[in-house]
Amino acid sequence: MMLLILMGRFEVGDHLDNNMEDFLPVHKVELDAFYIDIYEVTIGQFKKFVSQTGYGLNR
Repeated sequence: MMLLILMGRFEVGDHLDNNMEDFLPVHKVELDAFYIDIYEVTIGQFKKFVSQTGYGLNR
């Protein structure tokens, strides 16, 4: 089952001085709407699915 995440804007970055240069400066980003599964799938589960179905092998 998939859940629709609506388009939105939010701030990303580090408001605190944690020496995390990759997260500076704090800035706003906008994401398009997307779907995400409501159930977690492990890498092992996905590998089993691919091996059983051939999913994505011809992409």
